[in-house]
This record gives sequence, structure tokens and C-alpha cells, in this order.
Amino acid sequence: MSSLSRSIAEPGDFAREVRDALQKSRDRRLHGGTVNQWTKRDGEYQSLLDKVVGLAQRYGYTLNPDKERVAKVVGLMTENFVASGKMFCPCKQSHPLDPTKDVTCPCPEWKADIEGEGHCFCRLFYKSPTT
Repeated sequence: MSSLSRSIAEPGDFAREVRDALQKSRDRRLHGGTVNQWTKRDGEYQSLLDKVVGLAQRYGYTLNPDKERVAKVVGLMTENFVASGKMFCPCKQSHPLDPTKDVTCPCPEWKADIEGEGHCFCRLFYKSPTT
């Protein structure tokens, strides 16, 4: 079973793989490598990651197989969530975040984007290879 199929069938496994990729990034930081600047809020990050995995599963989509991309988008979304209490899309937000005009994830266009392009604007959600 491919990791794309597995992300739908077993969302906990995919979330675990993303957490492992994030941990490797943190391990590199501890040893003088690349710094992971996405978020330091592990509990909130895990909750949002579980939520986006659940959204993908519920609608028959999958998450981007690039685990670093998923970790980055969800990590930045975590920062927005901590600041505002909502899952504002980090890919479509203004800087600084403007809750009066910025959109939450999933954005209103996500389903049309996935059906037309094969993925949403952020490249977080992808069309399942089986749909």
C-alpha cells in the first residue's frame, strides 16, 4: 500500500510519519543543522495535524506525500491558531494576519482546486489516487 493510500486508510500512521520528520528536523537543530522554525507548540501542532488528517480522510482526499511540506503548512497554521483561535491558512494570509479578511483552512475553494488541479492551493490536501 502506498503512503498516499495509507494516509487515508490509516491516518494515525501518516500523522506519525509527519511527526517523525518533524522530530528529525528538531534533532538536526540540536546538532547544529537546519533550524525548524515552524512551531514550538507541539500539543497544538499535533491537534491540528490530526484534524487535517481527519479532514482528508472524511472527504476522500489525502495529504501531500511530502511530509516536510505538511509539517511546514500545519506548523505555520498552528502559529495562526495560537494567535487567533482559528485555523487561518498560512499560504493565503496577509502579513500580519488579518482575521477580518484572511481565510481559514480548509478554504472555500479547496474542493474545486483539488478536483481541478489535483491539490489545494497550499498543496496540503491532494486528490486521492483512488478517486
